[in-house]
Amino acid sequence: VDEVLAVGDAQFQKKCLGKMEDVAEKEGRTVLFVSHQMSAVENLCARGILLESGKLSIDTTSYEAVRVYLEKAYSFRENISLGERKDRSGTGKLKAVSLKIFNSKHVQVTSLQSGEDYYFEIGYSNNTGIFIKDIIVSLDIVDEKGNTVIILRNNFEKSIIISEPHKGFIYCGITNLPLAIGSYRFSIFLSDADIEILDYIEDAVSIKVEGGDFFGNGSIGLPSHCKSLVRSKWTTSLNQ
Repeated sequence: VDEVLAVGDAQFQKKCLGKMEDVAEKEGRTVLFVSHQMSAVENLCARGILLESGKLSIDTTSYEAVRVYLEKAYSFRENISLGERKDRSGTGKLKAVSLKIFNSKHVQVTSLQSGEDYYFEIGYSNNTGIFIKDIIVSLDIVDEKGNTVIILRNNFEKSIIISEPHKGFIYCGITNLPLAIGSYRFSIFLSDADIEILDYIEDAVSIKVEGGDFFGNGSIGLPSHCKSLVRSKWTTSLNQ
């Protein structure tokens, strides 16, 4: 079955997945499922095969095959500076040229810890030579399966961002990072109010959350099932 989920509406795709599960589990047949939809590969398949240039690269579990595929797919971009990347859209009047992450001690980091505080520094170049007075800035954090898990955007907070005429930096802080252990990618979106998209670049930075103690008790959550960490209170009585 080759890329069957690339066509049809949601109901059709759900029906296809259900039929393949029935054939594999109830009828005992083998389903060879070819897809770039990573969540479907993991959910449907127990075994994963990755091909590169028509040759077998790995034959392992579906989870590991997806991990290796995504790691290879995005690693080539790490050798190109953000300002030189061509795979972007927008008018280019304002362009993101760097994205750096710093911890609470103002030290630049290359990996993150759950539950810690960070701020993101977006460097930009302004090709208009004038102030742009109402910039919308968005940082989208995407997990290894391509699911958006966090959106950080200044207009959610009613924060007004005005650019410098030529170049400058925009900072975004986040406390108690609510991400489970795993690999993540950041996308950057810049627009002039809601009028004009200035710059949009996917996968600007790849980074890993490698540890941390979000819950304060050593628990890492369940990163294989959910990438977001949220504290909750449990009791057997509302009076407790």
